[in-house]
Amino acid sequence: MNDTYAESRTNLLASCSWKNDGDDGPHLMATVRIFRRAGDLDVEELALNALRKARDEAEKRASEDPEYYQPPADLPGLGDGAYLTLDPVSMAIEVKTRSENALVTTTLWLTGVSTYDTERRREVLRAQQSNIIAATRDVLDDLR
Repeated sequence: MNDTYAESRTNLLASCSWKNDGDDGPHLMATVRIFRRAGDLDVEELALNALRKARDEAEKRASEDPEYYQPPADLPGLGDGAYLTLDPVSMAIEVKTRSENALVTTTLWLTGVSTYDTERRREVLRAQQSNIIAATRDVLDDLR
């Protein structure tokens, strides 16, 4: 397990990752960015803008390289807005969600599938959707 923590005038950033030492298995990372008041800026709006920007970047990547990337998929009922992306190149599945003034990113990287074609990689990643959503729910529960 590896933890990091950083603080600035406008936000706190905490990150935890889990992977077995020496294991070629999955690697999970959860990052929580908590926005705090800075002048007249609304902290929930800052978090919402960060989520929108990340989603826009994911949509742009999908439009520029549709052979590999698919548009983000909405995840209704998870936080105050959430979406999921698949990255078959890096073999990663990621959920980004907002909860009030927090932006939560949960990423799961899989290994040992370098010989698979792109569609098979997507299938393997899709099979992990319930796991990454459950991990994200767990992080969100810890915020409340």
